[in-house]
Amino acid sequence: MQKIEIHCPICSKRGHIEIADDSMKNLTRGLLAINVLEDMVCEHSFVAYVDKNLKVRDYFTADFQLQVSEIVDQDNIQEQVPKTELIDLDLIKMNFPSVLLSYVIKSIFIKNKVLLLSDKSFLNKHIVNFFNYITKATFEYEISLLSRENYHANKKEYEDYAVFEGNKILNNPNNAINSKKLKIESSIVEKFFEESDLISSLIVLRNEIKKIYNLTKSIADFYKKGEKKKLSSKQITDFLQEEHNLKIQKDFKIYLDFLTEVVRTYFGVEVYKTSNVADFLEYI
Repeated sequence: MQKIEIHCPICSKRGHIEIADDSMKNLTRGLLAINVLEDMVCEHSFVAYVDKNLKVRDYFTADFQLQVSEIVDQDNIQEQVPKTELIDLDLIKMNFPSVLLSYVIKSIFIKNKVLLLSDKSFLNKHIVNFFNYITKATFEYEISLLSRENYHANKKEYEDYAVFEGNKILNNPNNAINSKKLKIESSIVEKFFEESDLISSLIVLRNEIKKIYNLTKSIADFYKKGEKKKLSSKQITDFLQEEHNLKIQKDFKIYLDFLTEVVRTYFGVEVYKTSNVADFLEYI
């Protein structure tokens, strides 16, 4: 048996878990997803992602990702990732600027159709498969890829699309993309680009998107169950703390505003009552 030190991502308690010596034998690429159940380290359940050197590369709160009924068995489960011929992450990272990825993720969150302009047609299948993977079972989206020449010949067809070419925004319906207001999206993308292990970076990015989807969907469902009365920031915060064991940080107001914007634009639910910021800060 091999011992791995684990830190709970919810309460920060430390502990050790043991895995069988042969657990890593078939792990030639990517990460091993280990289901850490309640009382193994603390009272919380979550997923730890471990590389072949037994280093924990990321944590994912089980409440956000897995329902008990979805766990086939409680042993280690290797994360299934697409093959290189389907998604060449080297190509993605070299040809997809971080700013552009932030723009596209923002567009997905607010349900904007996206058009990417590029004459590098060899990238197209990798881009499509990349976005299919990171949004799997979460956000639905519409992304088209076109050459610069074809776009200019058919520009009118894409008037309601957010159109991007490299770092440039060529069309921005309703001025929905503001490069100065992408703090959350940029932080997610930064994690992706900073992670040197390609497969790890892909999993981390997908996990971040799944967290946001589950949080925003639960807020929308909470609103619908409450006779569709507008919610204050305190009510939403209390709900997230109780439902998801969410930690409240000093900049949580920024994150909460981000979540409620996604609820409004993607799920079509206006949950937010005009909030008294002073009361919110006092509550925090």
